[in-house]
Amino acid sequence: MSERVSFAFDFDGVVTNPHDIKSQELIRLGYNIPPKHTERLYCVEKLGVPLEIYERAAHKANIVRLLEVPLEKGARDVLARLARGNVNLVIVTSRTQPEVESLLAYLQINEIEVDHIINTQRKSKLEAIRTISPIMYVDDSPSKLKDLLQLEDSCSLFLYRNVANSHWVSDGGQDKWLQGKWGEIELHFSRLANMLIGKR
Repeated sequence: MSERVSFAFDFDGVVTNPHDIKSQELIRLGYNIPPKHTERLYCVEKLGVPLEIYERAAHKANIVRLLEVPLEKGARDVLARLARGNVNLVIVTSRTQPEVESLLAYLQINEIEVDHIINTQRKSKLEAIRTISPIMYVDDSPSKLKDLLQLEDSCSLFLYRNVANSHWVSDGGQDKWLQGKWGEIELHFSRLANMLIGKR
């Protein structure tokens, strides 16, 4: 790949698989929530877990116990291949600045190199992604992808499938994103990059 293009992606739930630990923490706090139901909106809005309780469990899984959290299968290998292909790798996370420190430690221990990390401090990712202008953005949150629909003409949106969003189904509207795991992400990104370079 001779010309550099950008690939942007979320961290928690896309690079990492925090669902078992989040479930353990919710159980410890008195809520018997299995890993498949630990997605934030589902847990809080559908199952009635108080937001404060959910945030405490998420803090444990995403910060305090992050180094115990396994990588999503294929993440490290695909990111390494994209980096060798001269791709600008950008993590766009909702984490706050203090929460980025544990993310950096996790990347270092797992030997994952990225070019940039943007943390939106729990705010919308729209402006961050618009500024980066990636050809593809990957997130495991359907609600966060819906917030980005206006970018679809310039950025391919991809729903990363994991255990916590396995219950989600498209409403048949504009949320018909490509979906899959790291293997499908790599294939789709390569197609997009080749098409873009072919037009230049």
